[in-house]
Amino acid sequence: MLFNFHLINIQCFTPSLKLDCVYLYQCMYSNDPNFCSFLSIDKMVTAINTAMAALTKTLRYLWELHFLMFGTLLYPMAGLHPTVSRFGKFCGIVTVESFAASAMGLTVGAMVPTTEAAMALGPSLMTVFIVFGGYYVNADNTPIIFRWIPRASLIRWAFQGLCVNEFTGLKFDCQHSFDIQAGEQALERYSLGGTPISDTIIAQIRILLFWYSTTYILLEKNKPKPAA
Repeated sequence: MLFNFHLINIQCFTPSLKLDCVYLYQCMYSNDPNFCSFLSIDKMVTAINTAMAALTKTLRYLWELHFLMFGTLLYPMAGLHPTVSRFGKFCGIVTVESFAASAMGLTVGAMVPTTEAAMALGPSLMTVFIVFGGYYVNADNTPIIFRWIPRASLIRWAFQGLCVNEFTGLKFDCQHSFDIQAGEQALERYSLGGTPISDTIIAQIRILLFWYSTTYILLEKNKPKPAA
């Protein structure tokens, strides 16, 4: 789902840059309203409820809601913590992650000149963040030269927030003395403990703002110059 949402923005944003360049070249409008209009439309349609979403034709902007719908179905099926507060935090983490993935898709679309190149670069970049997301590679065992990747990975912060939300206060049935007895012990084993959920969300928001800022800088840099 995260790959799909990331690639949707690449597919939609990259071709639109070609048409925008024509208007920018003719000085019909500046780069500021171009960038802001894309973001405002994306976030405005995201806020539409599921019933109205079925009537809109701009389905490319509705993948944030798909995350919530998918999470709503997955949460009880996976037997996660059955409390309203935990479910609310789960939805919040997933929603912020979807926005961050969207922002990264915009950056990749603004970085390369063609849709084909963006479709090749986007999955590769996301795969790196998945590998260093905390599930496959423990952050404490990451080589020093690569330790910046987990801190910059939206997957890692979302995964950590979801684990903290689920395992905090959890108790396990133990048969041996060396078995993990509490959820906090499981978090420490994966180097995910000691960080509140609010910090993981703040980290994702920082990543979100970084990708938006990078997108804007790339648009400014690649803006065609008007003819003399």
